[in-house]
Amino acid sequence: HIMALGQKNRSGALPYLYKASQSVGSDAAKNTLPFDLIGGFYFEELDKVIAEIKALIASQEKPGITEDEIKAIVAQIKAKTAMSNGISERAMDAFARAHSLAKDPAIKARLKTNVETAHNVRFGKKEGVDAWIASAVTKPFVNPTTPVTPISDPEPATTPAATTLPKTTSTGPATTKP
Repeated sequence: HIMALGQKNRSGALPYLYKASQSVGSDAAKNTLPFDLIGGFYFEELDKVIAEIKALIASQEKPGITEDEIKAIVAQIKAKTAMSNGISERAMDAFARAHSLAKDPAIKARLKTNVETAHNVRFGKKEGVDAWIASAVTKPFVNPTTPVTPISDPEPATTPAATTLPKTTSTGPATTKP
């Protein structure tokens, strides 16, 4: 539990953090920390997926690449983007819950920025965050030990000429959707 956090093993701490977030009626259920730490875990996972997407996009530029290879890479990019969408929504959910419980204005502002960052990764915009937060906290919290469900958005009517790639920061992902 605490050892997993001390060893920076957020994945190993997830079951304990989830249990702390579900302790109905206790002070733990009113604490932002479990949700904040779970959101941080998702940001780390999101950074990894974004790095994989960047590498896949760069691999399309190798000399002599065939159309079939490009099609395979595009399929992988779409799959990774769907995973990025699912992870982004989990991060938004965790940070939204922490935000709704936070009392300190500075902490509340940081948590909202985290929701905005994940929302921007997921939807390519920061608008609509307040409505998303209000809606998310009314639903049951998804157990973070369960696998993330990839979310594929419908294909755009026209394909953009260039794909804009996510850029990450030390405070979490700050991106536009690929």
